[in-house]
Amino acid sequence: MTCNNSVLIVEDDAYLSKVLVGRLKEEGFKVRCADDGLQALTMCKAEKFDLILLDLLMPVMGGLSFLRKLKKESYRQPIIVLTNLAQDDELKEARTLGAENCFIKSNISLDEVVDKVKGRLAKVR
Repeated sequence: MTCNNSVLIVEDDAYLSKVLVGRLKEEGFKVRCADDGLQALTMCKAEKFDLILLDLLMPVMGGLSFLRKLKKESYRQPIIVLTNLAQDDELKEARTLGAENCFIKSNISLDEVVDKVKGRLAKVR
């Protein structure tokens, strides 16, 4: 399968990033990675992504700070949060700041993540 959709993975766990990249590329997505929110913000200013997969706990700039900055810039692309942070306040804030969905990494399989990405991007077409 090939598609023109691009996904930005913002994740500081190198292993998880690598696995997500591999699976999404298998599905035909163009995939880029950032290790933290600051790097991702720079990338979002330079190119348009169709969807962002975002961790919340990262060095330099965490996911919530990243979301705040995107909101100030009226960024409109869909954002899906994947995190180990299970505190309701942070997940609620992520949604308020523009995340469409929030999933706890330990509660969702890789196949489910790919299905969520595919499903969400199918709505955009």
